[in-house]
Amino acid sequence: MLGFVNMERVVNYFNELNEDFIILCAGKSGEFSLEDTVCAGMLVSRLRKLGGKNKYKLTDSSRGAAKLYSAYKNDLNKMMNDSEHGQYLVSLGFGDDLAACAETDKYNILPVLRNGVIKSIEAFASDPKLTMKKVTQKNAG
Repeated sequence: MLGFVNMERVVNYFNELNEDFIILCAGKSGEFSLEDTVCAGMLVSRLRKLGGKNKYKLTDSSRGAAKLYSAYKNDLNKMMNDSEHGQYLVSLGFGDDLAACAETDKYNILPVLRNGVIKSIEAFASDPKLTMKKVTQKNAG
């Protein structure tokens, strides 16, 4: 699970993974979400900076997310306030929480959802009952 607050940990994990992966934005009710896309764009930008521009094959959506992140990278709090959900939170009186949501690299943890349980990736490594099954295209459906 990725957020601005644990971005560095996630970037380092994916950079060391040496496997294909997909970045999937949660969005809101199946719709585009500004904050999710900017967060994904930050991930793409940092991975390309760390691993080199040729290490990752980018889709148009990942390129677009990186461009959108570039537009907001100097003021993520503004982006949070510009977003539809951010404006909704402000209307409920939670506007002060947006600054906390826009903080970057505050936590060095990688939470993972496996078998309906959320734990740090390190906690799963020590629990063989909660190992992740690798899905391949052959057995995906």
